[in-house]
Amino acid sequence: MVLRNITIFIIIMLTCSCGKIKQHDNSSEVKFDTINKPKNLKQECDNVTNGYKKKFGAYISNYFEITDEMVFDINNDNKLDTLAILTPAPLIPGELSNKCTYGDETYNRLLVVFKNTNGINSTITIFKDVISNQVSIAWGGSEGFKQYKNGFILKKSSGQGCKFDYSIFINTLGKEAVVDSINLSSFCPSGNNFKERKINFEKTKMLKDFNRKIIDSIKVKYDL
Repeated sequence: MVLRNITIFIIIMLTCSCGKIKQHDNSSEVKFDTINKPKNLKQECDNVTNGYKKKFGAYISNYFEITDEMVFDINNDNKLDTLAILTPAPLIPGELSNKCTYGDETYNRLLVVFKNTNGINSTITIFKDVISNQVSIAWGGSEGFKQYKNGFILKKSSGQGCKFDYSIFINTLGKEAVVDSINLSSFCPSGNNFKERKINFEKTKMLKDFNRKIIDSIKVKYDL
């Protein structure tokens, strides 16, 4: 009888202990940053862009397509982060752009930095005014990444006959990204007319202060 009571007591204690461990595990949920789609979309656009994809330690609305990505330690903490270009539905060829027509939604291509915090999730930094929103018949017209020394390059090529290309050289300064220089060139095969210009910034140009309109102003100033 005594042995039976001891056995029952041990079983009860083990059951209670297991319950406590499981409850502790359930309460320690990992939280992820999220990139949401704009509010007040037209109903048909809202319907085809529902849901999220989990990428780079965060959640990204299906309103955005990942146009390009690269791995890079953006803040010099010896952790590999991810840079990505996100294209919104109105600029994505096919069903999304048909349902989410131009002028109906607020849209920008986004340059997004997913800073690796612990190998599981990331903190998000969004640059709304860096990537071109130009749409090309021949191709999407967006910039793409290329690695460069201790930084990276945002490269873009546009035009079918006459070409206009530029490369934005970006380095890191401490834990911040800075624009080092811009190379621009244009070429028209009919007149064999090639022009090129390199712009160096005398003062430190933080990436967060860079605006894509700078490219347009340089292009006009130097007739590229």
